[in-house]
Amino acid sequence: LILEELAKCESSGSTTVKIVDTNNRFSYGILQFQGATFYEKGKQHGILPPDFELGEIENRIYESETQFAISKAMLENEPDAMYHWKTCFTKMGYLSSFINL
Repeated sequence: LILEELAKCESSGSTTVKIVDTNNRFSYGILQFQGATFYEKGKQHGILPPDFELGEIENRIYESETQFAISKAMLENEPDAMYHWKTCFTKMGYLSSFINL
């Protein structure tokens, strides 16, 4: 539930969105991942294969299933994960407790 709500806030549910974020880097897809975060967190949580290379990001970053899987792993395992989406989590009224992922 939270991830669907987050997707609506981040991208209006669009899988093809690409924007320049507040840090002047591109954010992509339904949950607005930046390339470095997608790569690092995807590898850290075992969502991306061990042999996945940084150069392959453009081929996979728009995959909503992959973004949802990485996000879910982050929110379940990292106490500060919500800060990757701080604007939307603030708008949505969530603090630090995540239920119904």
